[in-house]
Amino acid sequence: MNSQPLMAALLRPELLASKAYAVAPSTGLIKLDAMENPYGLPDLLRQAWLESLSDASINRYPDPHPDSLITALKKHIGLPAGIELMLGNGSDELIQILVTAVAGTGRPIMAV
Repeated sequence: MNSQPLMAALLRPELLASKAYAVAPSTGLIKLDAMENPYGLPDLLRQAWLESLSDASINRYPDPHPDSLITALKKHIGLPAGIELMLGNGSDELIQILVTAVAGTGRPIMAV
């Protein structure tokens, strides 16, 4: 069954005309732009991390608003009072949240 006509009827034309995000090959490169670390963790740090995970409640969603983490990060990077910090699961999620919150026809929030 060809689902193309159904997709064309349901989806916005500008979405159908868009191209998929292409990830460039990274063989032999250190990709700092993708938040990737080409190096493994030092053994001491790996062991400490694994120990801290041993008591993690992985059967539960994480805290939706980790106030102590946000406070520590704001202090570490020196954010002044009144400036908020938004955390997410990578830049794609943060961009999606911003677009959902403010974008609309004739209301661009980014330009390339």
